[in-house]
Amino acid sequence: MRRLALDIGNKRIGVAVSDITGLYAFPLTTIYRKNISNDIEKLYQLIIEKEANELIIGLPLLLSGEEGAQVRLVKSFVNLLNKKIDIPIYYIDERYSTVQAEDKLMNAGIRPSKNQEKIDSAAAAIILQSYLDKIK
Repeated sequence: MRRLALDIGNKRIGVAVSDITGLYAFPLTTIYRKNISNDIEKLYQLIIEKEANELIIGLPLLLSGEEGAQVRLVKSFVNLLNKKIDIPIYYIDERYSTVQAEDKLMNAGIRPSKNQEKIDSAAAAIILQSYLDKIK
């Protein structure tokens, strides 16, 4: 079963994909947001291209664990996306995924400040790996 994960931000959407066994997550791409219909179409094409069976969405909870304004924006976007796709969607807490992604990039000798798109897709991979580990 192949899964895609999204790290949805205001400017970019980080995308990660699992291997076919569903054991490992890999950064895939970053979508630079233009408008909602364009963003949804690009995601739809990735879902079709990668033959994804599930979509995992990083939920940007507040540090307290509460839902804030950004969670409402993400859920609103996902509700629109859900009208175009026909696969299950699951949310997972994404707190600290960006910090973890930055740490991994720095350890690999990549400067996060110069590679925002890599941070976004790496954060999506962390979100997806967290989900995969949780369901094992």
